[in-house]
Amino acid sequence: MLFRSDFVNRYSKMAKIELVCADKDVDQVVNIIQKSGCTHQQGDGILFVTPVERAVKIRTGDEGEHVLQV
Repeated sequence: MLFRSDFVNRYSKMAKIELVCADKDVDQVVNIIQKSGCTHQQGDGILFVTPVERAVKIRTGDEGEHVLQV
């Protein structure tokens, strides 16, 4: 897991997580994050959904949605 909550708890009261996914997966990803992250307490956070205009793989120079595949 790339995100470590103990790091955030030790050094900051806030965390910013950025995630990029295919357009077709946006609603599902938002629902999963909302259900998993909801404590019904102030400070649960806000999800911002914005378009990504371009994705370029640094090593190869490949472009497009297919570069999101691991």
